Amino acid sequence: MADGFEVNNFEHFEDAQQPGLDRKREANGWGFVQEDLVKHHVHMITDVRFVWDKDTPPELRKAFAEASGVLHYIAETAVMRQLEFDKLKPVETRAFTTGQEENGGTVILRDSGWEPIE
Repeated sequence: MADGFEVNNFEHFEDAQQPGLDRKREANGWGFVQEDLVKHHVHMITDVRFVWDKDTPPELRKAFAEASGVLHYIAETAVMRQLEFDKLKPVETRAFTTGQEENGGTVILRDSGWEPIE
């Protein structure tokens, strides 16, 4: 960790509980702000994945694939709401879909690239 930079210590949390707090760094209770995330190139990955055997029927695979999309949406929505509440809303987003090759390797099926969030 960089000198003079602390995250999630009790002093930050206690400072964030004070009414009328106007010091931006402690305002969210995490001990860092949006500028820190950008400066240090912090990325968060929301990953929902089902894994099955070769003998799993195609109907069940399809159901898992559809469910993973719904679960990913729920997880991402919850995380984004929490970040926004903590004043840490991301400045850009990237969506990608991966698949698995026969040999077990991972392949990217779709990649949106980084897109700004307005």
